[in-house]
Amino acid sequence: RRVERGPQLPRGSGRARGAARDALLRALRPYSVHQRLVDQELLRALRTMDERIGALAGGQSALAAQLRRRDEDEGPPVAPSAPR
Repeated sequence: RRVERGPQLPRGSGRARGAARDALLRALRPYSVHQRLVDQELLRALRTMDERIGALAGGQSALAAQLRRRDEDEGPPVAPSAPR
């Protein structure tokens, strides 16, 4: 939630303080924009990874279910005997 809200503004800013704050924010704007773009790219990458991990987990669950059904149908696997 903190990320969505952003920083809290200081209370009781005077006129001079407001002008200094505005100048600072103007100077920092290119860096802030760059950081926001980096954050958005990281978020997209994390969401993609989450989707892929979810798909892998679903695939593993399906494979495990197939193996259980096969074992129930055929019985447990038998180890091959060693050659004499």
